[in-house]
Amino acid sequence: MLTVRDLAVSLSGRPILHGLKLSVGAGEIVGLVGPNGAGKSTLMRAAAGQLAFSGDITVDGRPLAAFSPIERARRLAFLPQARSIAWGMTVADCVGLGRLPWLGPFARATGTDRAAVDEAMALFDVRSLAGRRADEISGGELARALAARAVAQGTPLLIADEPVAGLDPAHQIALMTAFRSLAGTGRAIFVSMHELTLAARWCDRIVLLNAGRIAAQGAPGDVLSPASLRDVFGVDAHVGEIDGALTITPLKLAEGRA
Repeated sequence: MLTVRDLAVSLSGRPILHGLKLSVGAGEIVGLVGPNGAGKSTLMRAAAGQLAFSGDITVDGRPLAAFSPIERARRLAFLPQARSIAWGMTVADCVGLGRLPWLGPFARATGTDRAAVDEAMALFDVRSLAGRRADEISGGELARALAARAVAQGTPLLIADEPVAGLDPAHQIALMTAFRSLAGTGRAIFVSMHELTLAARWCDRIVLLNAGRIAAQGAPGDVLSPASLRDVFGVDAHVGEIDGALTITPLKLAEGRA
């Protein structure tokens, strides 16, 4: 669904990403992890068509640059790390914005649109917030509402930058469970995150980014090893299993790390 080849990005003349190659298939959750400043958000924004880049990015086999804005909005949804509402509106109306790519000028929402919004709000536990102003709810509630808006867009590809940041543990697990449910319907999910145990438990594959380059990619157990955590994150960590699922617990700064 998403293929990246030889991707390079520079911002203000400074090289940020260098020759990246990765893919995300239909029905798959691919997690992007790495330390602060590794280039994760830059990669996410480039993959969503929001930054100039060199190399190749294709969505469903078609070059990203070949899509018109409306075509792109029907193929991929982007959930950015920044969370803001520009003006006062209800949570239901905010989530409903996800249906705009499917509506003609001045067209009213159809039963299909309303069903997509309701389903997305239920998936992210924001139905009870439907009538509240989106600019007056908590940060965690807003994060879930914006996730619902992206999912209501109904695209086969979802790119989500740090969607679990600021959520309590229960809603972190609920969000990743929702992503797994979406992947089960054939959607492709590309998600960046710092919560390594969540990434290990819920992602089919992990891409480990460091200083704008891919340090490793593959199965979570292969990529998130004690050695790679020491080399890339500069921490000594315990990597184990609970009920057959990988757990990662950073313990201390690695020797030589200030």
